[in-house]
Amino acid sequence: LVARWRATGGRHDDVAYASERTALVALADLDTDASRKALASLLRETADGPAGQDVRRLVEVLAAFVRRGGPAEMDVAIRAAERAREPYAVTALARVLAGALRADAREHLRSTVLLRGTPVVRAQAARALGAMGDPAAVVPLLLALRDEDVLLRTEALFALGELRDERAAPSMTPFLKGADARVREATARALGVLGSPRSLPSLVQALDDPVPRVVESAANALALLGQANAVSPLLDRWARTRGHDLRLDDAFERALARLTGVALGADPDLWRAWWKENRDRAGPARAHPDAPTTV
Repeated sequence: LVARWRATGGRHDDVAYASERTALVALADLDTDASRKALASLLRETADGPAGQDVRRLVEVLAAFVRRGGPAEMDVAIRAAERAREPYAVTALARVLAGALRADAREHLRSTVLLRGTPVVRAQAARALGAMGDPAAVVPLLLALRDEDVLLRTEALFALGELRDERAAPSMTPFLKGADARVREATARALGVLGSPRSLPSLVQALDDPVPRVVESAANALALLGQANAVSPLLDRWARTRGHDLRLDDAFERALARLTGVALGADPDLWRAWWKENRDRAGPARAHPDAPTTV
């Protein structure tokens, strides 16, 4: 497996990286003393390489090193990423840490790393906890919302959304009225992913936010909630500013198409006339299988 990893050294194409990643995962899954020593050796080799090191290859080795490792291996991987000469190594930590399989490593991530790491590492830890779907991370992530660091707060909000625990909704919705537009926008996105009907009134109020990106995310979130009583507020907000911001026009049109299952174009008056005739027959909103979505 080590030989297979070395076989494509010096290449920088996707096929080579995929082959190396397969070898590294297989090496980690052996989970023997010999395989762990081999991974540690590969980590030293990639982390301590010369300037201009292949940071993508380093991240793949870090992911394999953490995969079957415990808290100690996780800390080693974090330090290696922080020492790297490329910021990508740190911003890729979310994917690296989310691959941890051992229970003690996950506990270490949601306690020590999330609460005591450097600001950028804490933000990556929050993202990782959301990606791995760790239900035990809800309380630590709610605690992270109290932090003043904007990046950590936004990542914690979105992670809570990904965990889909409706008990988090009351603690998340107040951030829709925060002073920082970045946090308000992240909150709207997170509440859409969370999918709790309890957040609908707050998202409707967010349609009046002065920042267009917040309004766009609120419209998208309302579409994801799938509640028919969001149609009228979306139509009212769209009618007030139609033609002023084409990106917002598109967001309202997509949200209405997802909520109603029909496509009526970019005229809010046409939508309003259709809704007046069909609101009583529409029943619960449903997503049209061909409705456009935003990633």
